[in-house]
Amino acid sequence: LAAPAYESGKYVVPLLQGVERRLAPLAANPPDGFGWEERGRMLHDLGTTLYRLGEQTGNNDFLHRAVAAYRKALKERTRERAPLGWAATQNNLGTALATLGSRESGTVRLDEAVAAYREALKERTRERVPLDWASTQNNLGIALAILGERESGTLRLDEAMAAFREA
Repeated sequence: LAAPAYESGKYVVPLLQGVERRLAPLAANPPDGFGWEERGRMLHDLGTTLYRLGEQTGNNDFLHRAVAAYRKALKERTRERAPLGWAATQNNLGTALATLGSRESGTVRLDEAVAAYREALKERTRERVPLDWASTQNNLGIALAILGERESGTLRLDEAMAAFREA
């Protein structure tokens, strides 16, 4: 859904704002025929759109809304119903939390990001989805490295190095 945000050097906020204006009301009040799969995917996509808006504009409100959307998506996209979809949402939740955590003081959001990445790795295994596993390992390493910079001692930095080596 937010694939244009990946195009290097392109600022796609106007496009994403249009997507968000259309998707947010649908996610808040899904059509009657939508089952858990459609609701979960729509909430995941809304989270991704809001994350990209927050990333590109620097507005943390978008990131807070992305976190809320991903958390709602996880109620629909449960690990039991859709293990890989659940893991993708956990990974993206971790990324939104890590971005917020890097912009805020303290470590609460970064700790939440680490927890979300570790949850994602329960289904995103090296054997099952090696590229997704490596990406999540890398994301985990980044969050741990930021935590390590803020804490005394080297435990988190050691954990970050281990995650990067795994990736």
